[in-house]
Amino acid sequence: MEEQNATQNYEQNTADKPNLSVVVNQESRLKEQKARKEENRPNSHQGKPNSSGWHFWLPHIIQSALAVIACGTLIIIYFQLVALRDQTGLISTQTATLKKQTDILNSQTAILQSQLVNDHRPWISFKEAARTVTKEGIPLSIGLTFMNTGNSPALDLTIKAAVEIRDKPLPTPLPAIRKKATHSRGVIGPQATCLHPIDITNVTEKHLANLQSGAELLYIWGHVNYKDIFGKQHQTTFCMHTEPGSPNYVACGNNNYAD
Repeated sequence: MEEQNATQNYEQNTADKPNLSVVVNQESRLKEQKARKEENRPNSHQGKPNSSGWHFWLPHIIQSALAVIACGTLIIIYFQLVALRDQTGLISTQTATLKKQTDILNSQTAILQSQLVNDHRPWISFKEAARTVTKEGIPLSIGLTFMNTGNSPALDLTIKAAVEIRDKPLPTPLPAIRKKATHSRGVIGPQATCLHPIDITNVTEKHLANLQSGAELLYIWGHVNYKDIFGKQHQTTFCMHTEPGSPNYVACGNNNYAD
């Protein structure tokens, strides 16, 4: 019996050994699979950039450098714009100054030109009048003398004059000169004179007495038109009257001017 039992136990143990080996193999496979899963399982830090590596910092460094360059460029552009604005203001100031200087130069040139013309142009003025004392019924003859006080001849000169015995001053503007009033045309050289005779008719004894007493005055007025050597037209307007009780003539208080 004992031998039989030992034989059974040996056979049973021999039969169980393959099962044990299978279990061990399965456990080893499970451990290997678990280890592989652990290796393949994503780490909590996996997929996150490594902040200690240059791969992480390089993009940030590039971005920072580009930002610094952009800021520097903007600063340079700003200062260039400020400099351009200052230059524009300086140019505007210089332009305004140049314009003022040009205006001053033009004004000085015009003044010099005007002085040159005035220094060389003719100037016609009324110099004197001489009358002949007459009796009643005889025309009163008056000689008008004009003088060119300028430094060039007065060209195409025309004199129109009128005379009248009046008890009131001549108005402004002067009365129109009648077509029948005396006139002459000619040339007066520089510093030369021109005599223009004029007569008044219908002089009565009463007129002569009034002229002597000053109740009436003898008025002479007219215009002298002429051209200068530069081709510009000029006119001298004159108005004279006698003094009471004297054959002398004085200028009227108005109607005497020349251009």
